[in-house]
Amino acid sequence: MSVADVIQPMLLQLRARYAQTALPAFFAWWWGELRSLLPAGWRQALAAESASLAFTVVDRDVRVEEIRSGQRREVMLLIGDQSTAWQEQLQRGLTDALRELPKILLLPSAVVLRRALPLPLAALENLRQVCAFELDRQTPFKLDQVYFDSLVLRRDLVAKQAHVELVVLPRAVLDSAVVSLGSLATQLNGVDVMADHGALLGVNLLPSERRAARGHSQLYLNLGLAMVSLLLVLIGMSAVLENRLQAVAAMEADVDEQRTAARLTAGKREQLGQAAEAANFLAEQKRLQPSMVLMLQELTHNLPDDTFLERLNVSKAELSITGQSAKAAQLVKRMQDSSMLESPALNGPIQPDGRTGLDRFTLTMHFIQTIGDSTSQGAKP
Repeated sequence: MSVADVIQPMLLQLRARYAQTALPAFFAWWWGELRSLLPAGWRQALAAESASLAFTVVDRDVRVEEIRSGQRREVMLLIGDQSTAWQEQLQRGLTDALRELPKILLLPSAVVLRRALPLPLAALENLRQVCAFELDRQTPFKLDQVYFDSLVLRRDLVAKQAHVELVVLPRAVLDSAVVSLGSLATQLNGVDVMADHGALLGVNLLPSERRAARGHSQLYLNLGLAMVSLLLVLIGMSAVLENRLQAVAAMEADVDEQRTAARLTAGKREQLGQAAEAANFLAEQKRLQPSMVLMLQELTHNLPDDTFLERLNVSKAELSITGQSAKAAQLVKRMQDSSMLESPALNGPIQPDGRTGLDRFTLTMHFIQTIGDSTSQGAKP
């Protein structure tokens, strides 16, 4: 058993499990978008992966066509009477690009039997074995009487089902068609079927042991283009990333500048608030401070003429006077009649002064000043 025989089943299982995910649809979209960004010459080179050189037997003649991107173009017609020279005519009439294309034999859809098979997604891991088992149930042929291939039409990931088309071709039909190609049969890479409107069905009914080995120049070209595409994608992603990093750096610098300006504004606002608070405090203290003019006017109005003051102390609205009076004992009563002086009381005893003949006193009281009443207080009658 060769290494290829061991690896092939593993690759088939991996390919089937990959097909059960949403990745194929995503990569198909991504690859289509990527190809649309490439130059026209590159897109044409990449289209070669789906191109082929098709042989169609018409009576005894063979029509050679190039099939690329669903379009068919006749290249030459090989006349049946010159079948011994077909190989030479083909090599002489093809360009180097056409010689590299895979060569397939096209058969009409009338010679094949097609059956639709609803299968679980898990069956895709061993699709050929499953189709071989269904062959006896879906067709009147035995396995050794036909060549067959399958085509996955649709995958339903929600229902976990796959819609598969089984294509069956009698061996005698294929063998006869291959023989009609003469020496060209040794170059065949596959056998496909013409579906509706001349499009290819997309199967390969030629057994793997009868397929001609292909050169690897196209593979190398595809790999090189894939690597270039990947490099361009990485360059584009790095450029986008660099632009994003520069934008983030500029945004961070702008944010830092705005944050510094905000801190300065907050500091000035705090200073302004403190200044306003200090100004308000001084204004409030000034407003609460009693008017000295009104206080002196009220004392002058309520103190008798035989009384004189030696000391006057004012602390906010608290008033303390010290002096001499002929009627010191009556001063408390006189002050009680005032509308702006309250709680008058003698502070200490009344002491007679032998030098002046008057009584020395100390009187404390509270001065009341109505807010906004700085000049409207008049003397009592």
